[in-house]
Amino acid sequence: MSSNGSPSQIAEGTEQAEDRQKAANAAPQLQDVLRHTCPSPAGPRVLSTFRNILDRDSCDLVWVTKEWRPQQVTLHARTRTTAKIRQDVISSPKMQHTIEQQLSSQNEVPKEALWRELNDILIEMGHTQTMPVVRWFGYVLSKIMRKIYSGVFVNEESIARLRASIGNNPVIFMPSHRSYADFLLMSYVCFHYNIMLPVIAAGMDFVSMWGVGRLLRDSGAFFIRRSFGNDKLYWAAFSEYVQTLITAGENPIEFFVEGTRSRTAKSLCPKLGLLSVALEPYLTGQVSDIVVVPINISYDRTLEETLYSYELLGVPKPKESTSGLFKALNVLDEQYGRIHIDFTEPISVNKFFGDLRSPKLMRPLHLPHQITPDESTRIIWLANYVVRQQQKNAVISLFSLAAVVITHHVLTKPRNQLLNMHQLTRQVASLKSAAESFGALIDCRDNLEVSLQNALHIHKSLIVTSKDGQVQVKNVAAAQAPIDPAKMKGHSLQDKTLQVGVPMVMLQHYVNQTLHLFICPAIVSLSVQQSINQGSGMKDDVFARYLFLRTLLSHEFILHKAWETMDFEQSIQQLQKLGVLDESLHDSMKLSLGSNSHLHQILCQLLLPFLAGYSSACSTMLEVPAGKTVSLNEALKSTQARLEKLLLSAQLNHHYSLSLDLLTAAVNSLSSMGAVIKNKENGKVLYSPNSNRLRQVTQIVGDFLQLVAPICRKSQDEQARLFITQAKARL
Repeated sequence: MSSNGSPSQIAEGTEQAEDRQKAANAAPQLQDVLRHTCPSPAGPRVLSTFRNILDRDSCDLVWVTKEWRPQQVTLHARTRTTAKIRQDVISSPKMQHTIEQQLSSQNEVPKEALWRELNDILIEMGHTQTMPVVRWFGYVLSKIMRKIYSGVFVNEESIARLRASIGNNPVIFMPSHRSYADFLLMSYVCFHYNIMLPVIAAGMDFVSMWGVGRLLRDSGAFFIRRSFGNDKLYWAAFSEYVQTLITAGENPIEFFVEGTRSRTAKSLCPKLGLLSVALEPYLTGQVSDIVVVPINISYDRTLEETLYSYELLGVPKPKESTSGLFKALNVLDEQYGRIHIDFTEPISVNKFFGDLRSPKLMRPLHLPHQITPDESTRIIWLANYVVRQQQKNAVISLFSLAAVVITHHVLTKPRNQLLNMHQLTRQVASLKSAAESFGALIDCRDNLEVSLQNALHIHKSLIVTSKDGQVQVKNVAAAQAPIDPAKMKGHSLQDKTLQVGVPMVMLQHYVNQTLHLFICPAIVSLSVQQSINQGSGMKDDVFARYLFLRTLLSHEFILHKAWETMDFEQSIQQLQKLGVLDESLHDSMKLSLGSNSHLHQILCQLLLPFLAGYSSACSTMLEVPAGKTVSLNEALKSTQARLEKLLLSAQLNHHYSLSLDLLTAAVNSLSSMGAVIKNKENGKVLYSPNSNRLRQVTQIVGDFLQLVAPICRKSQDEQARLFITQAKARL
């Protein structure tokens, strides 16, 4: 490396190095917690345990009107009306103390005004659960899902585990979040299996949708604002509302630990606010345990795939509205394949936290609970573990593997060398074996060739196979509605950039569904190559490079520090078994590339759009003059403009690097690494370069990028010739 210091040293300042050391020290403790709390499943997951719940003996009308006698969350739970829940929050010691002793005296606001405001907040927030509405929703959802999905498959072994774990303690459902469809799927599944319906945390966006907000509320949704700011009354009301639902134990509570839908199909870094609030009744001794159930929802095809692609490129999403919902009903004319739902092993919070709460049991309930550093650490562990369990229980579609192969071909092969069906099938078979060795469950029920053809047919709006077997990407043109440059969230991209960028970002959406499997092996594989190229190959040198990349991408992927050594060792073993690394070396402290160069190349090039985007973000921040600052939006626009120039001049050929989510993660990562300084001025977050460190990081990222940049660079125009023209796609 041309920079001074090892990559891992350059990646971190003193504070980050101390955090890493703490994480390394805590890793054995975390593994011990997981070993005793979350035992490994008895055997590998298999598709035969998944049952299509749309394939029922009774008709939909008979099904939704069945007698409703659900399994209770807690055996002695009391059923409360909406008004009673609201009254319980208002009369709670915590709310009494907050208003009487804190807000009224501190802000000199009349108590009566605060009580009225609290009541209004709770009316706005509160849920109802009206069975006639739930039954009607179930009937409508059944009709819609039968029309657009070939099945909703639920792992019935996981349902049996869930049933065995509930009955004594409050339950929290934590599904993955990839689509608006996630909101009611849990209720639909619980209704089918006669399990108490969940109460669902939802954003305020839906309240303004005429009719829809009311229906969601009557189906069990409670609505919370996206941000509370310094509104102490709202925060107290929200906390007490969630905690009274937990302590009463009437219904499971459902919320998304990722905080929002993932537009990229990758897991988002977990948000800790709602989880911390939900765990407080346990930490303060109000309940003896809470059962946390991570859930994976896997879609063959995402309903919002085109919308997400435009959003990531900077085209603002349409505001949620009832009219917009009706306009989107054209999705009912297409097929979206299967949905797979898997409830992972339930987690006992009491076992996970051990004896951490014992000193707090005598604290008066009206006093605010201050989370201790040990509790905070354990909450972070739990949140990351939940997301990892969601990932491990994904069902990967064959199209996602095909997307990896097709993207690799588009990026690396001459324009006159089209991919044919025989080549695609052979390469998908090879990648399937690799994915399965990493622990993936692949949705392949028939022979591979037939299953792959069916998968491609589901995505015929994006991929087409010609009569002579050539596989090509369809060209999605710019949105039909004119795009106002003033409303663009990023740089105003040219039409020809969008024409290639939108389908490539759509394709990357499905590539991303596999990256939780491949990201650590890809980082190790690239680190080994760079170490060997620079004359080392020693394991400790590879590990230093691996740590740099892992730190760099820690805002992009779920790469918790406590697991870094375990992930490194496991990735080496997996890569050796697959022949990517040579396992015949007698020196255990040295690593060498093996014979499987094709898989090595695919793994390394999975990192291309991320390294390209991060490299450009570094260059953009380096151009900020000394003493000057830029906002995040300014940094994103400048970086997107830089990337578009690189794409147009054929110096870069992966359009996913334009993703605003990717570039936002890049700026956040540079800030965490100390390469960019984050300040807040007049309530606005601004960034400035820490020039010396930023130059070092820029150099190292550039060195890695040179290794993964494809040998065969295509210009944007050349890539466009590989696409089949398609009528303009509607937002």
